Amino acid sequence: MVEVDNPAESGVMDVDLPLAQQNSLLSDAMLPSQWWQLFGDDTLNWLEQQAVSASPERQLAALQVEAQAARLGLVQSQGNPQLGLGAAYSRSGISENSPSARIGGSPKAHDYWELGIQASWELDLFGYLDQLEQGARERAMASRFNQQAVAISNAATIARHYMLLRVSEQQLQWSQQRVELYQTLVELTQSRVRNGVATETDVAEVQAQLASALADLAPLQQQREQQQNLLEQMLGLKPHALDQRLASGVSLPELPASVPVGVPSSEVRKRPDILRAEAQLKAALADLGAAQADFYPRLRLTGSYDREAFELDNLGSWGSRAFSVGPSLYLPIFQGGRLRRTLELADLHQQQAGIRYVTTVLDAWHEVDDALSSHQLMTQRYARLNEAMERQQDAFNRTEHAESEGYASRMDVLQARLNLIARSQQRAAGQAEAALSIVSLYRALGGGWQQQADNAGEADLASAGDAS
Repeated sequence: MVEVDNPAESGVMDVDLPLAQQNSLLSDAMLPSQWWQLFGDDTLNWLEQQAVSASPERQLAALQVEAQAARLGLVQSQGNPQLGLGAAYSRSGISENSPSARIGGSPKAHDYWELGIQASWELDLFGYLDQLEQGARERAMASRFNQQAVAISNAATIARHYMLLRVSEQQLQWSQQRVELYQTLVELTQSRVRNGVATETDVAEVQAQLASALADLAPLQQQREQQQNLLEQMLGLKPHALDQRLASGVSLPELPASVPVGVPSSEVRKRPDILRAEAQLKAALADLGAAQADFYPRLRLTGSYDREAFELDNLGSWGSRAFSVGPSLYLPIFQGGRLRRTLELADLHQQQAGIRYVTTVLDAWHEVDDALSSHQLMTQRYARLNEAMERQQDAFNRTEHAESEGYASRMDVLQARLNLIARSQQRAAGQAEAALSIVSLYRALGGGWQQQADNAGEADLASAGDAS
């Protein structure tokens, strides 16, 4: 049986995640409130801002919060005094041959008026209602943490699709340049054939390279369109609604000079999925307590005050009054095994919630560790690709200079240009991988901007529960 009375203090939380100081981009500064702004991309910032109110996924999570708050109010109402007002009117008569008429009852039709107040209040002697309320409150808190988890995932997914869209545009742009260069190479090779310095085999090889470059355009264009469609879908927009907004540029956002991550081993504890699992575990514990308390007696105070009369004018007279007041005790004796099976089910649910909590915490540690490692490796890879790009640029410049001095041909320059484009594409892919590693890192850490909303949500929930 898994029992976690205080999940926040369970040993599974005692894990130290190093900052990876060898990565110069990481800093222990506090997590930014809106981490995507580190990339300095106005379009990305606009997309993230739109998602706050336009994302159907976030809207659904917000409605789930309201639904759980309503359920909490329903549970709380069970522990409050119940007061009702009733009124009734009837006109009736009895048969002359009925038993009542035989013993002197009048068969004449008559009116009957009734007006009264009924009240009841269950005294929660053994904590049954209190446990039910605690469970509902924890589920309401879990829905708020789920809302924040959805927001974190949504923000990271939008950033990811945006990065992939921009790298697709860059790759497409360079592929189009490759096509133009191969077209020029075909013309030059054909000219060399006419001058007797090349063969038709050389032409065929260059034409094959041109055909391959043309074939590369379609999947890149498809990938770009798919990423835009995914962005539009996440914002609840129709296809091509973002055409004008996304046409502002094709460059990848620059990598930030510094990536503030706070203290990962501390920040991961604030992840909303962990807090959600903890709240769900507490709710399961409360359900178990309610199932145990259901074995004990339940005491209810009831009372009523009525006015009854055969004539409406007499309804207010002193003699028309009627009242009752007193306690009622309910003690379950035999329920056909319902109470015991309910207790067993609540116990199993509590064990499942405990395992889910432990699993969620372990998953979080591994995700953060993987994200830190990935960011370090992808940043190092991008640095190497950037260095390779600089060396290739130097080689291209030297080839151009050699052409101007008569030591290299035009075809040598075109081939050097093709090599430079290939290196540019590799560097762009590496830049995208490094940017996506930052996105994954902030997603794994749980962002940072949502924590103030969590604290405000707890205060709002407490005040809403008291008011209801």
